[in-house]
Order: sequence, then structure tokens, then C-alpha cells
Amino acid sequence: MKNKLTLIVILLIVAVVISYLVYSSGAPQPAEQESPIQQLTLTTEEKKAILNFPAADASEGEQQRYFELAERLAQQSGVLDVTNCNLQPLVLNADLKSDIILKNTSDYDITLDIENESNTVPANQEVVIKVDFGKGGGLYGYGCNSANPDGSSSGSGLILVGAE
Repeated sequence: MKNKLTLIVILLIVAVVISYLVYSSGAPQPAEQESPIQQLTLTTEEKKAILNFPAADASEGEQQRYFELAERLAQQSGVLDVTNCNLQPLVLNADLKSDIILKNTSDYDITLDIENESNTVPANQEVVIKVDFGKGGGLYGYGCNSANPDGSSSGSGLILVGAE
């Protein structure tokens, strides 16, 4: 009887060790969006330049220089902090059809308008949106508006959408 009990305990230990090894080798790594935002420090000139969208009749060269600036300033993250419409990162790099978290730690609602989509993030909450704004990859501008009772604030930024 004692030998059977010892055998069962040993088999259970072996099963647990094997299960752990199988799980740890095949387990997905934590998602990028769960990592904190690594803030890139932008100069005042870079902020002005990236928020000065090219005119509709801008030359191809002007549009290309603007796109290259956006690519250089874009930060890969699964989180867009919209608190007080002080947008972090200012240029978000995200893959098409990926999820991003809109994070609002202010005490009032924030509304983010991307293309023809309006996303309200309640006070002190997060909302997950799908990066699919109807036109595939490219550069999308967005506007931010707050319901701050002390005076509304607003801001704007960009999402650089890459391939799936």
C-alpha cells in the first residue's frame, strides 16, 4: 500500500513538472499593450511640425517628408494615454486589426474622434478599440475633447497603422 502511494505521489510530481515545462515553452509572451508607455521626448519644433498636417493640395514631396517625420516619431505601444487630452504617445505606431487601450486617468470623460468613429473613455477607465479605421494601413489623425468641468481641453495626435 505504501509503495502504491509513493508511486502515485512521484507520478503526480512528474506530471506537474512536465505540464509546467510544456506550458512555459509554449505559453504566449505578455502582450506589448500591457507594457508601460516609453515616452519619447519630442522637441517643441517636432511637436509643432507633426501637428501641422499638410494641406490637401500639398506636393507629393511635402506629404512624403511629413510621413517620414511621423514614422520617425511613432512609438510602438498597445496603450494610448488620453488623460486630460495630453496624449501619450503623440504618434502611436500600431498594427492593422490589433487592439489598443485608450487609458483615461482624469476625473472626467474623454472623447477621441478617429476618422468617422467617436470613442468615449469614461473617467478613470480604459476602453479597448480595434485598429481598423476602414482604409487599411496609413497615417490617421485624431482629435481629443474632454468634458472637464473646469474648462474643456482638446488635443490631437496621429496613429501610424502598419500591416497586419
